[in-house]
Amino acid sequence: MKIILSICIIFVLFSNEQVFAKKIQYDTLANDERCLTFQKIQKDNKIQKKITFDPQTGRPINQKAYSSVSGLFLIHYDTSGVNAVPKEDKNNNGIPDFVDSVAYYADYVYNKEVVEFGFKSPIGDSLVGGSNAYDIYLYDIGDGDKVPDSTGQQDMGGTYGMTVAEKEILPALKFPRMTSYMIIDNNYSPLDSIYYPDGKVTQAYKVFGIDGVKITLAHEFHHAIQYMYGIDEPVGSELAEMSSVAMENTLFPEIKDYLQYVRSLFKYPSQYVLSNASPDDGYRYSIFIMMLRDKYGIEVLRNIWELIGSGVHTFKALDSALVLKNTSINNEWLDFLDWIYFTSYRTVDNKYFKDAALMPIFAYETASEYTYPSISLGGYLTPYQIRCDQIYFKNNFPTSNDTLNIVISCLDSSALFYQLSLNDEFTQIVCSQNSGNYTRIFQNSPNEYYYNLQNASNKVKVKLHEIPSVETYAIEKAYPSPFRINTDDEIIFPAPKNAGISEDVILTLYDSNLRQIMSKTLKVGLENKNRVLILSKQDLMNTTPVSTGVYVYRTDYNGNAVLGKIAIINQ
Repeated sequence: MKIILSICIIFVLFSNEQVFAKKIQYDTLANDERCLTFQKIQKDNKIQKKITFDPQTGRPINQKAYSSVSGLFLIHYDTSGVNAVPKEDKNNNGIPDFVDSVAYYADYVYNKEVVEFGFKSPIGDSLVGGSNAYDIYLYDIGDGDKVPDSTGQQDMGGTYGMTVAEKEILPALKFPRMTSYMIIDNNYSPLDSIYYPDGKVTQAYKVFGIDGVKITLAHEFHHAIQYMYGIDEPVGSELAEMSSVAMENTLFPEIKDYLQYVRSLFKYPSQYVLSNASPDDGYRYSIFIMMLRDKYGIEVLRNIWELIGSGVHTFKALDSALVLKNTSINNEWLDFLDWIYFTSYRTVDNKYFKDAALMPIFAYETASEYTYPSISLGGYLTPYQIRCDQIYFKNNFPTSNDTLNIVISCLDSSALFYQLSLNDEFTQIVCSQNSGNYTRIFQNSPNEYYYNLQNASNKVKVKLHEIPSVETYAIEKAYPSPFRINTDDEIIFPAPKNAGISEDVILTLYDSNLRQIMSKTLKVGLENKNRVLILSKQDLMNTTPVSTGVYVYRTDYNGNAVLGKIAIINQ
């Protein structure tokens, strides 16, 4: 692995249509409706459609209220109607267990985030909610509308919670500080659904019941804390979501809800860029904050918000907090490029992300075969955009290819701080001769290969990962079996024994009645020296609704086929 910098002499552009497509398409890998704190239009629509307000206080109205043991929180809930909480009351205290749990975990979250971690307390709202306690309202905000209402409005659904800013705290500072209250779902039911405008329907939540309560309270209460420092909107909404998702993982690491955004970022990296400064990007780059937390402790996150509270703009505050740790955003971003690379089967024990083995492999912008005497790849990057390229060097079957994986990003801190929209052009060249300051790759290969990055600004940086060839093997059956749609990301199928790496193989899937439900061409990949076909959950679910059952698969290559069965569980 090397870091390489040099001067640009050739400009080659690639299409950026995916980035623009993101603005009009929905990413069904991840639920971007989960927190409406900074989604003003969606929040206003949902509030107007789903919530009844007191005309005097302007607050939501519920049938009952219950104080947490500490007295710091007042939980407002219904026992009948569409917003009713589950009725179960195992301890017979007259309070539904769901409400008891909300009260308990609200106190727990306060003790962690305020008492232990030292963040500002947002408790106290001048009796607006009936007391000085922080008010939490339980409403059915998770289930979407199947069709638009009479006004043409359609709530997609999927909301876990929202923190509603209410009154400005005086004296006024550079970034307005606000009191707030919280609205969360009334049950986090597995039956709640998201209804997309194109007709697609998905499950609203990735976790259910009390697990949904835990992470939503951790997330939304951290937004309430952020309002006490002041949020540098609209730029600050991204960091706010980065922080709140990271706080979920900090308080409840056993709940893996955030992985939906990791899967999304890793599959569509060109669509999500740190410098875009949007809430959707914030969900995904929460793992950058998690990395900083793991390296420097939760103090670094508190320092960021203290600097924002003192009037430092969002990303400058992030960098300044890192300077206090004798580092910088650019140093940490370079390290982050390694953290996102060593995932899935590349995971390194006791290094990088704790959940690295559960994360997918970062998607490649290009995967190109080296052709003698040279190959060049070019494009442009916006500040802190990440892309991966792959160049493979063909070897004789069954030996795998020599493979060069390249992780590349543009480190332009000034553009990030001041939200400048810039494109930095670059070219990567691999050739058979050293043309000056080129770097030798695959030192042990009998063939000579050299790499060079050309970039005029000197802000584009790369990490090179060389994967030397190995003897490869065929596997006999697909795994994991059963494949669980709620928790597993991909199915590994055996490639026919005569199919080499990067060859096209046809995968066909049949139901138990041998009716074809999918046929797809996949390239043979390598996993732990095995030649395999990798089918993503998204590609599986995009073909046809897949129910629980046993399925028959067939993989075909040049007259050779492999037949087998795999169990799929879709709960």
